[in-house]
Amino acid sequence: KKMVLKSNDNMMKYFIYDNIFTPDECELIVNSNHWRETEVKPASGYQANANVYYFYDNKQTEWIKNRISNSIKEVNDLYYQFEYSFFEELKMIEYFEGYHFNWHIDIQGMNENFPKRKLQSVTFLTDPKDYEGGKLRFNMAAKIPTIDLPQLQGSTVFYPSYMAHKVEPVTKGRRCIISAIVNGTPFR
Repeated sequence: KKMVLKSNDNMMKYFIYDNIFTPDECELIVNSNHWRETEVKPASGYQANANVYYFYDNKQTEWIKNRISNSIKEVNDLYYQFEYSFFEELKMIEYFEGYHFNWHIDIQGMNENFPKRKLQSVTFLTDPKDYEGGKLRFNMAAKIPTIDLPQLQGSTVFYPSYMAHKVEPVTKGRRCIISAIVNGTPFR
């Protein structure tokens, strides 16, 4: 009996949706009081620095979470078909001059949710004219050059949590993003 394995050619790809939020909505999100500061900083092994804020989940902010979660569901249904069950809290991550995040994947770590992370998104809130550097880059394999992504205000990039990525140092200005991560049963 011959066994046929199904494959999904999208497993090592990222997808970008433009205009998840308008520029005005991005400014409203960044300048709102819908974020709570946290003492949590990226783990020292990541060699990173950034300010991390968690999203208040309430009626005033429901539209933000719904817009992101609906987009993630659409991308997952179209391209990845991962089994997932819950979203981690949305985070706004703020980078100033010299702030960065070295190469890493988000599927391993000290937290019990790390092995269950499946898919994530980064929504660019800051107009790219307002900062320099801070590029989000992916490295699909050791021999393939890194990929530069457009970082248009209001656009969102979606990618599996096991893809290696980094944020290059911001050299001028302030860069803000929303990070969203969905979890599910461990990969099998």
